[in-house]
Amino acid sequence: MCQNPHNKSVAGNFIDTARVRRDQTGLSFSRAIQIAFTQAYSWRTWNNSTLKETKLQWTMAARILPVVKLATKLTIAGGALYVACDSGLLGSSEQGSEALEKAKAAIPPAIDEWMKYFGLEAQLPTMPKVEFSPVQAWNSGVRQTISTLSEAPTKATGYTNQCLQYLKDLTK
Repeated sequence: MCQNPHNKSVAGNFIDTARVRRDQTGLSFSRAIQIAFTQAYSWRTWNNSTLKETKLQWTMAARILPVVKLATKLTIAGGALYVACDSGLLGSSEQGSEALEKAKAAIPPAIDEWMKYFGLEAQLPTMPKVEFSPVQAWNSGVRQTISTLSEAPTKATGYTNQCLQYLKDLTK
């Protein structure tokens, strides 16, 4: 705790000052405390050693804070990587599929448990069943592209004929 030159704590000093001020001026005790507190923590009333200690503490905090932030970020990233490796997400495709099935099975009960814990009784919508096959999507994309490329000359000829007919109709 910061000490003043009279070897009293600053808090004790401003309470004593507030009592004296209250007795002398007739102010309310709360107003006297406000005034004494302002004077006690004013930079003009502190001695130089107190200012140096306070500045040193703030300087140390300013230097430590970025280190703590970095350590927190690294811990979170490391924990996420550990969980991903441990659950098999970064393994083979079979391990990834198993991890996905485990997550699908574990997430809805966990959400229900947390909702009961927080007192929420709302019903969540059911998870939609998405039947998506990347192989089928790829194959249909390839088929569509090849079909468009094979029909391109015929379509270009048809559009050119339509354009020429439109221009002939405009010039009549």
